[in-house]
Amino acid sequence: MSLTIWEEERMNFMDIICKLHFLSIFNRFSIKCPANYLIIERTHCESNFKWRAKADSVETPEKWKRDSLFIDKDGKFKHFNHKKVSRRKCGSLRGQGWKYGSGFVDGIFPVLSPTALEILKFVQNEVNKNRVWSSLDNLPPTNTYRDDLIDIMVRLRLNKQWDPIILICEWILKRSSFKPDVICYNLLIDAYGNNSNYKKAESTYLDLLEARCIATEDTYALLLKAYCKCGLVDHAEAVFSEMRKHGFPPSTKVYNAYIDGLAKGRDAHQALAIFQRMKRENCEPTAETYTMVINIYGKENKSYMALEVFHEMKSRKCKPNICTYTAMMNAFARDGLCEKAEEIFEQLQEAGLEPDVYVYNALLEAYSGSLTVRALNLIKASSSTSKNALLPLFSRPLLFRRAFSSVSATIDEEAAARAAAVNADSGAPTIFDKIISKEIPSSIVYEDESVLAFRDISPQAPVHVLVIPKLRDGLTELGKAEKRHGEILGQLLYAARIVAEREGIIDGFRVVINSGASACQSVYHLHLHVLGGRQMKWPPG
Repeated sequence: MSLTIWEEERMNFMDIICKLHFLSIFNRFSIKCPANYLIIERTHCESNFKWRAKADSVETPEKWKRDSLFIDKDGKFKHFNHKKVSRRKCGSLRGQGWKYGSGFVDGIFPVLSPTALEILKFVQNEVNKNRVWSSLDNLPPTNTYRDDLIDIMVRLRLNKQWDPIILICEWILKRSSFKPDVICYNLLIDAYGNNSNYKKAESTYLDLLEARCIATEDTYALLLKAYCKCGLVDHAEAVFSEMRKHGFPPSTKVYNAYIDGLAKGRDAHQALAIFQRMKRENCEPTAETYTMVINIYGKENKSYMALEVFHEMKSRKCKPNICTYTAMMNAFARDGLCEKAEEIFEQLQEAGLEPDVYVYNALLEAYSGSLTVRALNLIKASSSTSKNALLPLFSRPLLFRRAFSSVSATIDEEAAARAAAVNADSGAPTIFDKIISKEIPSSIVYEDESVLAFRDISPQAPVHVLVIPKLRDGLTELGKAEKRHGEILGQLLYAARIVAEREGIIDGFRVVINSGASACQSVYHLHLHVLGGRQMKWPPG
């Protein structure tokens, strides 16, 4: 039968097509029937059907080989399985939901198209809602552009840019012709939660239900985290009831989100209670769970409890990852147990893991002062491959400074102290005199007629404030104090107390006075260091 349809058969043929079209609308599937063959298929989810017929003489086209390359988050080319991920039907994320804590599906990093890159630059720089929405209104309502928007939001999420995500998601929900799915709602709940706007996150969840969109475990995990960030533990508990109501028993993923949210909200006691409840309800903790609990104990200066959790993890056949080992090293470092930290470092290497910059940072923090040389020797003995992990220390100044401050800072401070001691009794103006006269700007915390307190430009703790007398009056160092200086010395200590109260460290802080070159005094104008905001160690060194 040729492609030409005779007049007398035309009406019958069209009648068949109309019937097939009618059935397809209700059954929502593609229908094939021989003409030699006739294909009736949907072009996309909201459109009409199209049909085409082919003759025997027409050669079968060569099967199109789809691109299976993508760039992962480490910048390497990899292949993906088309059966597992469709990049045509709304990219790597459509229909897959959204994986809590990563933003990826099967490890695929969203590679942005040229158009998506332009949109990304625009939404990052433009803060006016109406301008953003007006520009997005010009996008054609196709799956390709919807893919681009989802990939853009995932990229924004990786950069923790929550406001542009909110703008795009709200445009999709309120103004666009795109039909929102669970990934859009999840991204919006996540963005509101990270902005500490739990009411908006809650409202988005209710909108999801009203739109008859099926919530996922990720939805509840993100909602839990939003409540925890705002300190609403009661609301967080209600999420578990809501999950059961919709047929979701509490899972490891949701418990992990709960523990993570409580830990970041500094509710360590409740986080540990949820960890125990998780085990009672036969939810198997993962390496991520144990790592979070170890971190909690480490920050509480309970390295012995962190070690107990570490042993429990191994007894349950849960394999520690590099984050777990790093958490253990940090726990021992905070308690000054450098040899224990070294043991964990060796176990990490025995497990076949390559130390990264965070491992080395934890090791160097564990070995303070002269023992840092021992830490550097350990690094020197490491494999050449693992030494490459130190490269980020040089490209990231903050990590570099933290890692090597215990070596370089000690040398620099000693040299500065020796140089300053030469002119200690000359009476020459110091940098503090210029700060008092406001010639040099400073971040003033407290000031009265006799005392000035300002932040140290090279802080050694989260709170580090210097307290000085406005009039030096021969008080170059504490060792040179005379009886007549008794009143100002008392005023300095009282000012230190006021600073501690204003900085929120009144429950625990340290006052340090360096007197003389051997104590590393580098400015010969008596000053007190007020330090706090972290657990102090003893002896101080």
